[in-house]
Amino acid sequence: MQKVSSQKSDFRVLKSCRFSVWNLGFRILSVICSLYLGICSISCSSTPSKPYDRALVTTYAELTLLYEKEKMTNKVVDSLYQIKVKDFFVQKGLQQETFKEVIDDLSQHPEAWKMFIQDVTTAMDSLKRSTR
Repeated sequence: MQKVSSQKSDFRVLKSCRFSVWNLGFRILSVICSLYLGICSISCSSTPSKPYDRALVTTYAELTLLYEKEKMTNKVVDSLYQIKVKDFFVQKGLQQETFKEVIDDLSQHPEAWKMFIQDVTTAMDSLKRSTR
């Protein structure tokens, strides 16, 4: 009887050890997964964010297209063009001087300016396709 009791005790210890090893393995796996997710989130957030919004890109693209349209029709008269630009900003609900200041500030940062111009070019292409 004592031998059976001893075997049961050994089995409980062995079962307990197996559970502890499994629990330890699970903990190690969860730490590894946490580290992996942390590294992924850091690497994803390290892509440079754009210091401007989509509305600025669209407004700049539309203003450039307005200039191109006036130039194509050979009607780029400064006073008439300026009136159209003022109307453009009124329709958008924007202040022309504030817009100019934002663009001037953005142009002082070469990397941001390069990204901005690429986005404006893409927006202009999209606007041209949608008006055809």
